Amino acid sequence: MIIKKITTAPFAGIVNCSLSFTSSLNVVLGPNEAGKSTFQKALWFALFVPTNLKAKEFQKIKSKMIPARGGDYAEVEVVFEVNNQEYILKKRWGAAHESLLQMPDGNKLKDEDGVSAKLAQLTGLNKATYSNVFFTFQSKLGQTVDELKASAEVQHDLSNVLRNAIIAQGGVNIDHLTNEVDQLIYDYELNWDFKLNRPMNGKDVDNPYKRDVGKILQSYYKYRSLELQLSKTIAYEKKMDALISATEGIASNLKGTDEFLKMNAGALADAKVIDKLNHEIEKAIFTRDTLRIVLKKWPELLAKQTFEKESIKRLTADIDQLTAEQKNARQREGAAALLEKHQLAAAKMEDLQQATTLLKQLPAITEDVCQKARELESHIQHIRIELEAQKLHIGIEAKAAVEGSWKSGGEPENSFQLQLGQIIQKEAVGAFSIDTDTLSLWVKSTAIGTEQLMADLDKANSALSQLLFSYQVKSVTDLLVCAKEYSQAREKVANTQHVLKAILNGSTFEEISARVAQINTLPHTRSSQDIQKQLDRCNRELGSARKSVMEIEDNLKMYEKEHGNQNEVLEKGLANKQKLDELHKAQQQITPLPAGYSRPEALIAEYERIEKLQKELRMHYNGQLIARKEQEKEEPAFSSAELVADLELAKAEYARVVDEHKAYCTIRQELKTILDSIHSQTFNPLYDRTKVYLSELTCEKYTELAMEETIPVSIGSNGSALPTDLLSKGTTDCLALALRLAMAEHHLAGRKGFLILDDPLVDMDAQRQGAAASALNKYAQSQQVIIFTCHSVNAEELKGNTIKI
Repeated sequence: MIIKKITTAPFAGIVNCSLSFTSSLNVVLGPNEAGKSTFQKALWFALFVPTNLKAKEFQKIKSKMIPARGGDYAEVEVVFEVNNQEYILKKRWGAAHESLLQMPDGNKLKDEDGVSAKLAQLTGLNKATYSNVFFTFQSKLGQTVDELKASAEVQHDLSNVLRNAIIAQGGVNIDHLTNEVDQLIYDYELNWDFKLNRPMNGKDVDNPYKRDVGKILQSYYKYRSLELQLSKTIAYEKKMDALISATEGIASNLKGTDEFLKMNAGALADAKVIDKLNHEIEKAIFTRDTLRIVLKKWPELLAKQTFEKESIKRLTADIDQLTAEQKNARQREGAAALLEKHQLAAAKMEDLQQATTLLKQLPAITEDVCQKARELESHIQHIRIELEAQKLHIGIEAKAAVEGSWKSGGEPENSFQLQLGQIIQKEAVGAFSIDTDTLSLWVKSTAIGTEQLMADLDKANSALSQLLFSYQVKSVTDLLVCAKEYSQAREKVANTQHVLKAILNGSTFEEISARVAQINTLPHTRSSQDIQKQLDRCNRELGSARKSVMEIEDNLKMYEKEHGNQNEVLEKGLANKQKLDELHKAQQQITPLPAGYSRPEALIAEYERIEKLQKELRMHYNGQLIARKEQEKEEPAFSSAELVADLELAKAEYARVVDEHKAYCTIRQELKTILDSIHSQTFNPLYDRTKVYLSELTCEKYTELAMEETIPVSIGSNGSALPTDLLSKGTTDCLALALRLAMAEHHLAGRKGFLILDDPLVDMDAQRQGAAASALNKYAQSQQVIIFTCHSVNAEELKGNTIKI
């Protein structure tokens, strides 16, 4: 494909502008923002972006094509040539979107799908290959290797081109053959777990895959299904055998029961007659024994009834007498307790009177009074301590005989007499004064607050003295002792009152005294405890006698109800004896029981057991017959012997399929070996051309190249290697340009095509720019090259068809 002309009407920032190109080297020269990249994008959009975009898709790319100044559409027209035949492509995006491709014969394709399909045929390569090989957008030449690594689609496309050039011979495409073998093996392996040698995820025949069943899995399911079917068939046959065996066993047992019942039918009738006679004889004997007991006990019960009734009369009288005596005894015993209570109450009354008298004699000193005294004493002591710190030391020597008085601090006044030369020494607190007939002297401390302390001390002493005097005591200690005595006296009064109240227990002392006065009128008797013991014994005997009378009366009533009177009992006894004699006589006339049966009930029980067993066997037999009929409905289509043969064939088929899979795997391995042997030959053309271009572009600085398939990994010279990710920007551009030229040659082998580059020389030095221009001119001799640049120097270096915009 050769691009002849591009027209934007409008596209992005360019309105109604056209560029025409030759089939060789074209250089589009213009300053930045002149629209060079816009023409490149316009060509890309025309070739690869459909016009019938969805709203969201259109909004994403709208800013890349719609003019910034306004408008609702973008339009591009491209004239290109393929195999010397001209095509005109016109696309419009946005409002009234349109795709139109005019063919060389004048026919026009107007539907988007038809235009896209035809363009894909004409371009000949996929979109990714054009993006990474034939289009180099602004400043992205150096990213060629990285983008190529990221594009597996481009690598695959180029690898196919290179490999098929070598091994697509004799009409056999090796990739097609490899794919066919892989598909065959895939068809065998689908959903088969080779590590565990079973279906994938354990989905055996009981829960099989419905789809994607490989050949191995299919043959496995077949023989496993036959195994399960065989297992069910064997189970069916075993069950049928068991049913037949059980039916025959039941039939044999039925025959035995029939024979027993037939043989002992007559003996059963005799056994029942004997059993009936035996029961009647036992009943007559029981009646005889019962009547004998009644005849014996009846008069005994009447005599005992008379005795017990007399005992009841006697015991009732004794109980009445003992109850009266018990009442008197309890009154006497209660009076003794009352006397003791009266004595205790009287003693406590006396104690209460004494305690009350003592309490009245003591001064009523409360705890509040004591607390006040303590506080005053503590206050006085505190003042004295403060005054102690202000002591005055006084010394007096008599020059003649003298007498007078002295006073120190807050202490009382004291008198004295001194002879000539006699000396006295005193310590005064706060102040000191002395008075004689001829002299009055006073001394005061100069400390601040002394006078106030002295005044407070006098006041506190006066208050304490008045308090002690009011209670007729001399000291605080005496006051506390008196307070304690008063408290103890009050407590004793309260305790005595509490004890007296407990003794009286709600009564008054006068009430108890009145009751004591009545004690002497009660008669003397035994203790209530002795009387109670005798009374309990009489009550027990009375209860036993009453119970005995009730039981006797019940028995007599029963006798009278059953027998009338004693004479009737005698008559019944005679009649019963006659009946018993007749029964013994009849018993002797019955045919004896068969051998092995000493008692008739044993024969009857055995006969009935056999009858019951016969019914059960017959029901079981019928049930077995029904079960056989039901089981026969489930009879498998094939016998176990037939299924065994089919299973052997299925296993053999499974083994054959597994062997086939192994054979195909061997073929694939051998094919891989062949491909590996020619792998180096596949990429040699690309490697050789890239190395030639690299050497030429770097002015033979780098003459060696290492590649992994289509990706360069390092370059170097003289045995040294430099990884591609460590290359300078200029060398990276040289390698990228060499790789693009080499890839383009191989992609376009035998065909005409274009290569678009955006400023490929910008990051190269002058020498490499010349080498690159030379290489591009050589390439342009056989293919179309379109270069966009803003550097006039590079345009002059490149020469070719220069287009200024």
